[in-house]
Amino acid sequence: MVLTARSAIDLGAGSLSGPLGSLLTACMKASIEDCLTGEMAWQGDRFFLVLEGERRPLLRYLASARRDARLVDLRRLEFGPVDVREFETWCVGRRAGQACDGTDTLTAGEVRALIRDITHENRIATSPRLTLAA
Repeated sequence: MVLTARSAIDLGAGSLSGPLGSLLTACMKASIEDCLTGEMAWQGDRFFLVLEGERRPLLRYLASARRDARLVDLRRLEFGPVDVREFETWCVGRRAGQACDGTDTLTAGEVRALIRDITHENRIATSPRLTLAA
């Protein structure tokens, strides 16, 4: 599953101790409990997320994200089966600075590439290994 959303909360300096921190904690907790692997990142006011796992937990995660007032303009870009997981953990990263133009029109493949770049540059947190990837 590949998602994007715009933030309704402050993502600036010190925000990890407020609503952003609680959002990231909730995302990691849900991922660990349901063995969902993948990566989440943000740049400017945009969140990007790729998740792998069983269908029901992914649908629960999506429903929860749709109800979360901290997120607006949630878009599901991709939802389908994978033969083999790409990720063993769930991690989150951020790219400092303003949002780049056009991030609201990225394809699922472009979001995957952007997330990889961001988490490679500045990974904030990683879960324990949740499953074996290819």
